[in-house]
Amino acid sequence: RARTQVPPPASGRRWGSASTNSEDDDLYGSTLILERSALYKKAEGKLMEALRIREDGNGSHLDVAQVAVSLGSLTVEMAIFDAARAFFDLALRNYTFDESADAHPRAAHALAGLARVRRHQGSKMLQQRDSLSARRAGLLVLDEAINFQAQAVRSRASLGQRHGLYQASVAELRAMESQRDQIHRAMK
Repeated sequence: RARTQVPPPASGRRWGSASTNSEDDDLYGSTLILERSALYKKAEGKLMEALRIREDGNGSHLDVAQVAVSLGSLTVEMAIFDAARAFFDLALRNYTFDESADAHPRAAHALAGLARVRRHQGSKMLQQRDSLSARRAGLLVLDEAINFQAQAVRSRASLGQRHGLYQASVAELRAMESQRDQIHRAMK
C-alpha cells in the first residue's frame, strides 16, 4: 500500500526527518516550547480577566462556569493540575447552581474535566511502587475519577447526546475502569 502524502509544516521542516544539525533540532524544539508557553500564559491572562468580569456581576452562573471550564482545560494542558481541579470545581458549582449535575448539559464538561484531573493525580500516586499506602490512596483517587466520568456519561446520556462526546466519554470511562481493574489484580 502506498503511504498517504502529508504536506510539510509551514516552517518547511519535515516531521520525523533526520536533521543534519542537532543544534537546529534543539533550537526548533525549544522555540516551540517557548511559543506554546507564551501562548498559554497569554490565554490564561485573558481568561482570568474574563472570569473576574463575570464574577463581578456582569455574567450569569453559566457564563462563569464556561470560563472556568476553559481555564480548567488550559491549566490541564499546562500541567497545573491543582489549579485545574479548582477551576473545574468552580464550573460545576456554577453549572449546578439551580439544578443537579445530571440535568445541565454543560455540567458534563466540568465533570469530565474533574475526572481527567483526578485520573492524572491518582495515576501519579499509583506510580509510587515502594509505598502501599500511596498506591491505595491512588486507587481511591482513581475511583473518584471514575465516579466523575460516570456522572459525565449519565449527564450526556440523559440529554440524548449519544454521539461523539458521549461515545468519547464512555470510552474514557471504560479505560479508567480497566486501569483500576488491572491495578487491583496486580496488588493481589
